[in-house]
Amino acid sequence: MGFKKEENQKISELANRWLKNSQQLIKQHKNKHRASLMLGKGCLMAKKVSMF
Repeated sequence: MGFKKEENQKISELANRWLKNSQQLIKQHKNKHRASLMLGKGCLMAKKVSMF
């Protein structure tokens, strides 16, 4: 957990931006199952990023 504050802010901004985009996709998507799968993949990616 040796992150600088600036790096943490950048990561959180990216995560927030991605969440907004994914929520818009889910609203647009009629296929909710596929949207939730995409969200799950995104969460896994976010966890991997936070590990570094």
